[in-house]
Amino acid sequence: MRLLLPLLITVCAFAQQAKNTGSQTCLLSGRIENSVTGAPVRKATVRLRPVDPKPKNLANAQEGDVEDPLETATNAEGAFSFSGVAAGSYRLFAERTGFSPTFWGAKRHAKTGQPLQLAAGDRREDIAIRLVPLSAITGKVVEEDGDPVPNAHVQLLATVYMPSGREMKVQNGTYTNDLGEYRIHSLTPRNYFLRVDPPRSEMTSGNVGRGKRKSLVGAFYPGVAELSGAAALELEAGQQLNGVDITLHMGHRVTVNGRLVLPPGATHLQVTAGQYSDSGSSTTTVDLSDPAGHFSWSNLAPGDYLLEGRCSVGDQEYHAYLPFTLGSTDVENLELRP
Repeated sequence: MRLLLPLLITVCAFAQQAKNTGSQTCLLSGRIENSVTGAPVRKATVRLRPVDPKPKNLANAQEGDVEDPLETATNAEGAFSFSGVAAGSYRLFAERTGFSPTFWGAKRHAKTGQPLQLAAGDRREDIAIRLVPLSAITGKVVEEDGDPVPNAHVQLLATVYMPSGREMKVQNGTYTNDLGEYRIHSLTPRNYFLRVDPPRSEMTSGNVGRGKRKSLVGAFYPGVAELSGAAALELEAGQQLNGVDITLHMGHRVTVNGRLVLPPGATHLQVTAGQYSDSGSSTTTVDLSDPAGHFSWSNLAPGDYLLEGRCSVGDQEYHAYLPFTLGSTDVENLELRP
């Protein structure tokens, strides 16, 4: 009996310590919902990451390695749960295909959100994250006679605010199929402008032959040449906007040919062409494979442009800028001199 007494005391002390340790950990549970319909989002991935993650306690851990976040998935009711969580400051994040990834406490879906504070023994069972469903735009690109335009480049542009001011930037894009149809998906709700360029409407390395010929000309929806006349597409959360069709018309093909004048030993040759208007700007960059630095850009709309040439010689970078206005005729023999 004397031998058993110390053993019983040890077992009871261990059990009490385990109980106390368990009471110090936290429980976190909640639900992931569709922000539009309120329906549960099943199979969503939910991650709980410390604001200041601790280094991994591993013999072979590399410098900068930190503990992995806790992760789980929602059930058919959109519910999730984390148990045995240590007290601390965390960020809670949820994502699911077809929805915009969202942090708990974020006022907007693209923001990080506020930390979730857990004190020892906390039980938080009322956590809710509302995922914003992504949207899509579909349509068809045809010629004047109704024939489809396969391999047309369809792009969505939106206004963004840069340190230099407001600019129009490409947000997403795709190419039409053999029926001239397109579908651009995984779009966040905002206003977009749609631009369609016919096949082979691109900036290239080398020279494009001279001589005017008619070809399909790119356009902004609903069929205008200038961004200033384009119609905004107002896309709401979870919306599939169908029937955004556009007809491309025949016109004279306007081409810009030029050359980046290279210092000896130049590498990493690039030319960027930007079009600027009161509505914003759009840019296209091409890596030049032509060792002589020739470039061409075809199927351009009239307007004001800025060409920027870049190259490197060793660790030294060189830049050149050339503004020009494009009318209805080809521009030949432009020179960019770094």
